[in-house]
Amino acid sequence: MSDFLNIHEFNGYLNDMIDERFPGTERYIVNGGDYIKDFIVELRKDGKTLRYSPSELFEKSKDDEDIIEGFLEQWQTVLLQ
Repeated sequence: MSDFLNIHEFNGYLNDMIDERFPGTERYIVNGGDYIKDFIVELRKDGKTLRYSPSELFEKSKDDEDIIEGFLEQWQTVLLQ
């Protein structure tokens, strides 16, 4: 079960972790809408990109405590390629 009460708390924590571990990473909303579940965000750094849905990650976090860590490892892998 997730420790986050809502998507906004989850997304704030995720953004803080990205900023802390990957300084200089920029976030762009590539798809928005009236609902956060419609948002697609793209991370950008050094010509590398990774798109994700904060809503999908939040939903997965309800079943997997390590979803944020796994996502951060995925971004690390992209940066190292």
